[in-house]
Amino acid sequence: MALVFSAIFLFSSAALANNTTVAVSPSPDGEPQIFNGEVSAGGSQSFTYKAADHRDVLFAIDADNETCGAELRRDTERGYMPNFESFPTTRAETVAQGETLKISFFQTRLAALHQAPCIFSLTIK
Repeated sequence: MALVFSAIFLFSSAALANNTTVAVSPSPDGEPQIFNGEVSAGGSQSFTYKAADHRDVLFAIDADNETCGAELRRDTERGYMPNFESFPTTRAETVAQGETLKISFFQTRLAALHQAPCIFSLTIK
């Protein structure tokens, strides 16, 4: 029994270590910010963007549709928000001052089963 709990702890801690979040600040000069990343082993990569003022934010994503999924959440809304349907894609969002947007990338179920990494590029402007 102790062996089972040890195995569960080991695998869960490895999965938790692979879930990272990057805080993104608005670019003072308005230049696009570009992030490249890779998600594997069932992990995820998230980017949080806190608006300094009321503004429009443009997200552009390039990724492989077979291996990657992405979702966008707002801290001001509860419940389901639609995922991005296919890549490449762009989405413009109007955000209020102090509102936080979180965009997360993850492997598709099939990619995780085949150990294929999700490789993505995110541009925020």
